[in-house]
Amino acid sequence: MKRIVCSVAAVLCAFFASAEQYRIVDVKYDIIGRTREYALNKNLDIRKNVVFSSKEVFEMYLTHLKQVLVNQRVLQESEITYTTAEADENGTLPVTLLITAKDTWSILPLPYPKYNSNDGFSFKLKVKDFNFWGSMEPLDFEIVFSQENEGNDNVLSTGLSFAIPFSMGVFDAKWETDSSLSYTIGADRPEFNFSTGMSMAFPFKFVTLSLTLKQKINQDLDYKSTGDELYFTEYAGFDAPFTLYRSSSLLDKIIWKPYTSVTYNWDTDGIFHPDLTGPVLAVGHTISAGSVNWYGNFRQGITGSVTQNFDYNFDSFSFIPSISAEVKGFYAFKYAGIASRLYAYTYYDVFDKKYTGTKNIGSRIRGVYDSKNYNEGQTETAAAVCLNLDIPVKILQTDWLGWGKALFKRDMPSFFRYFDFELQFAPFIDVALIRNTAKDSLLNPKDGFIGTGLEVVVYPTKMRSIQVRGSVGFDVSRQLSSASWRTSKGPEIEIGIGLHY
Repeated sequence: MKRIVCSVAAVLCAFFASAEQYRIVDVKYDIIGRTREYALNKNLDIRKNVVFSSKEVFEMYLTHLKQVLVNQRVLQESEITYTTAEADENGTLPVTLLITAKDTWSILPLPYPKYNSNDGFSFKLKVKDFNFWGSMEPLDFEIVFSQENEGNDNVLSTGLSFAIPFSMGVFDAKWETDSSLSYTIGADRPEFNFSTGMSMAFPFKFVTLSLTLKQKINQDLDYKSTGDELYFTEYAGFDAPFTLYRSSSLLDKIIWKPYTSVTYNWDTDGIFHPDLTGPVLAVGHTISAGSVNWYGNFRQGITGSVTQNFDYNFDSFSFIPSISAEVKGFYAFKYAGIASRLYAYTYYDVFDKKYTGTKNIGSRIRGVYDSKNYNEGQTETAAAVCLNLDIPVKILQTDWLGWGKALFKRDMPSFFRYFDFELQFAPFIDVALIRNTAKDSLLNPKDGFIGTGLEVVVYPTKMRSIQVRGSVGFDVSRQLSSASWRTSKGPEIEIGIGLHY
């Protein structure tokens, strides 16, 4: 009899436990560092007042939030705990989340040489803050000396850009600024641009309405021949991302974002250069889905997006349609990973049966020089399919304190831990099939590009937001196809901050 009673009690307990519902009613933060609660809350996008049907579903969502925290590379450590209050009349438990986080070191003041085979040599005094003013947004400041035009021009330049998100009543707002100044030694005047603007977003349940306004002043000596070297740019954009689908666990979603914008260049005596005339109206939409998570210094997940865009110039009456698609996929093993990206686009007008625009894909293909010259391999093209494949492998994780103690039989200074890093080697292959303008061919392998080589990436342990990357790539198209007519320039070398994709 006792056994029967115990069995019934266990079943009833399991039933009532499974019937428990959870609802997040409050979120509290304990942050060590500069990160502001508003910025972290926006990145987490916690679904408050949503009823979770069971403890299992709620804890699945909690695991998702913990992973989102791990994905914030400006944080060194993070954790989420929760407490519940007494259930309400519907049997729903009110939940209060406690989120603790500790910032990583995210400011990088660094003088370093940078070499890119397309742009030449440059020496930068760079300050990069990946968590400017606790906003979880980057600030970039740099002073650069560079040699351009195959070493014929010496250029001094400086630049500053940042973005600050903030709350403005019922709106989520963001102020953005981007400016640069450059002087080519021997020129009669410098070139510059200064852009500033603000976006305001009003979130509803399944849609967010967003308005962006920007103003820009430019001095570009390339437009001196038409008297348009000093001109102003006005920009207004509106978008409304809809959540078309969200899974019952709230982990997966599909977003459709229609958008429109107007860009208008002007100066005091009128705009004459064809590159600047307008206004230009853009209308389009994007559908996107997926997510990518960080596991240590490897990524795992998949994202995809498709964008259709239409530009119309009211001055030249030109209509430029385009469509593009991109898929990124990552898989993480313990000591290695797989990273890939597939990107395709076309500027083909199906009504007039012609191509109406171009894009340069040289930056996507490591080992191939960016060029508009057909004899060198034209990378400015109206249609292309590009594939990147990387195999990052963990080579080394330093432990200077442990190594020093083992080697010298004494404790090393504690600041040595700030120099720990993980080293990865990543062999890669990049492939692009293009529309060949000279031969009027489309996606012919004989006209394509194949680049291969090696990337070396350093991940500083105490600076999770920073990756130092060096890349050496070779154009092997000439060896693997009949593209021997292309000019051979040797390897493409790049040294800088941040991953290729």
